[in-house]
Amino acid sequence: MTTIYELPPSLFELARPMLGNPPADLAHIDSGLTGASPARVFVDDPGQPAAALMTRTYEYFVGGALETPLADFIQDAPVEVGVWADFYGFVAVDPAWNDRLRVLHPELETIGRRSFRFDSANLDRVRGWRERVPLGLRVVPMTAELAETADREMPEVIGKLWAGYHLFAKYGFGALMLDGDVPVSVCCAFGVGGGEANLGVATVPAYRRRGLALISSHACVEMTFDRGLIPTWDCDAPNIASGELARAIGLTEHAPFTELAFPNRAKPKQTTGLWKSESHGNGVTRWRRL
Repeated sequence: MTTIYELPPSLFELARPMLGNPPADLAHIDSGLTGASPARVFVDDPGQPAAALMTRTYEYFVGGALETPLADFIQDAPVEVGVWADFYGFVAVDPAWNDRLRVLHPELETIGRRSFRFDSANLDRVRGWRERVPLGLRVVPMTAELAETADREMPEVIGKLWAGYHLFAKYGFGALMLDGDVPVSVCCAFGVGGGEANLGVATVPAYRRRGLALISSHACVEMTFDRGLIPTWDCDAPNIASGELARAIGLTEHAPFTELAFPNRAKPKQTTGLWKSESHGNGVTRWRRL
């Protein structure tokens, strides 16, 4: 009987050896492992795991041994577990998992991702953002209430990535540009962990091509450094505009990585009736394939 184990947050650190050295997105993985961002973690052994899967909003991270019961779990995508409806794409912490995932789901498509990291040599240029804010606009630190307003007006995805606004208020931050009381551009941390903050930006269509995204991004980069963190940035390879903005902000491009997703960002086909859960003790949930 195929068996895997879901760890409680207090035991997430057991998965760090398999997940803690990713090609990119360390901020997202570390924030999940530490509880700063919502995540669920599954392993093949609750005492000495050899493979691990982290499921969280946006990307799902997998690493460790290739021959593992987790492969059946990934292939089945059981509805009973309640995680696959949030799926967006896989990122293999170990590159060999890319081929393994393609075997489990042959329909997966390869999406090239670009990775950027801020160069501290550009910090002086960043700190001049206040002089570039257009007359009539203002930039303010993001609160939970303002994050919710930004999501409603733009729309953005802050609440989705942080599973609401409570964790964002506790661990997240950002810079919001306002025209009066109306949000027009925002740059905020989508994940905070491992000494990094992975940033994302959005601007209301009517306010684009005015340099506002660059200003709000510089304000957020300053906030990031003031917190002792390194700003990072990811985008799909075809997203030329995002890559150009990253360079304009002062980020340096690093090695690309791969994401695997279903066509048109569809969810995996989920199975029903194959997996059942039971308590394993110490907060661990055992999932068995019937």
